[in-house]
Amino acid sequence: MMTISGVIVEPDFDLAAPTMYDIGYSLSRMERFGGHTRTSYTVLQHLFAAAELARLLEYSTRIQLLALLHDAHESVTGDIPRHWKTKDMSAQQDLIDERIFKSLGILAPSPEEHRLIKQIDDALLSVEAPSIGPVSGKVEPGLPAIAFVFSQADDFVLGPHKSGLLFNETVEELLGRLETVTMSQMSEAPSFDPQV
Repeated sequence: MMTISGVIVEPDFDLAAPTMYDIGYSLSRMERFGGHTRTSYTVLQHLFAAAELARLLEYSTRIQLLALLHDAHESVTGDIPRHWKTKDMSAQQDLIDERIFKSLGILAPSPEEHRLIKQIDDALLSVEAPSIGPVSGKVEPGLPAIAFVFSQADDFVLGPHKSGLLFNETVEELLGRLETVTMSQMSEAPSFDPQV
């Protein structure tokens, strides 16, 4: 496939990755839950919410960056609802992630970092699904940080071009603040507490 900036991203033999602009542009037009939402809510909004939740929970800059990038592969594969994602597609998305990390000069998440990102993603899902999903539901009490972050998501509705620029700028800002991560720091990742 060719991205909006003209990068050819192909499976298997090609090592190219979409640019950060490409990712922001694409994901600003891609709805969460395969488009089955009661109101517009994009994958890009979800990524910004994940990074903001990581910031509010006082996670490292690296965790904030990884939270921002955790669904970046969907700019190539599209948003695939969790229960429809095959092992083969998950493997392809992992390869795209590796290309993206390499293009940014960062390491892929450690198992502990991956666990934290999954917890952030699941916590957001617990607010997103009842709030915007096809069936209205009740958001569980006791999740103030998550509910607050979700309520701010409309701040990131800018149109594709400005979204691409904002995503690129945010990634660059986080890369600029990125601490040097040692193996001991990676093993000392904080525990997840959505009550913050």
